Amino acid sequence: GQTEAIPAYLLTAMQKFIRDLKEFRFYDSSEQLLLGKGMEAGYKIAAYHLVNSNLLHVVSVAAEYVRPDNPIFADLVLEGMLISWEKVTRYDWRRGVKFSTYIDSWIRKQMLRALQKKGFFSLPRNPRKSIAELEKAIQKLSEQGKEASSDNLAGQLNWPLKKVHNVLLLRMNRHPTSTDAE
Repeated sequence: GQTEAIPAYLLTAMQKFIRDLKEFRFYDSSEQLLLGKGMEAGYKIAAYHLVNSNLLHVVSVAAEYVRPDNPIFADLVLEGMLISWEKVTRYDWRRGVKFSTYIDSWIRKQMLRALQKKGFFSLPRNPRKSIAELEKAIQKLSEQGKEASSDNLAGQLNWPLKKVHNVLLLRMNRHPTSTDAE
């Protein structure tokens, strides 16, 4: 559930943190691959640059889930940072995939897990099946000329509104899975 408002001192610290992130530059594809090559050669500073150049992305993903003034926002940013540091060692630049692309699905999965643990939502037993059912219902409503609102979807699927919201959240954040094993 929702907790009390974020304390002013913590909000100020988060705003400063986000403002300071602008000091880290984002690297383009070729630079990210070059940094991956540097990591393989043993340059630990390359991993530092890869992770830190993606921190603004971590913040923007967290903001897709909750507002920055929500107390859990800082937790989501931390989860995204931790998974970035954990997975940077597995990044394989030879696959030709940018680090930012590689890490995106890991960040989203980690944040969804954190939200689930905090009780913000629960996953259906079979997420793929639920998403497929939801997409069929959206199409059916569209064919009937009706808006695919949460209420209309709940009625169409005979699901509780909370389940509709949970599956919509999953659908919204569905990304190609990483080639890295979980």
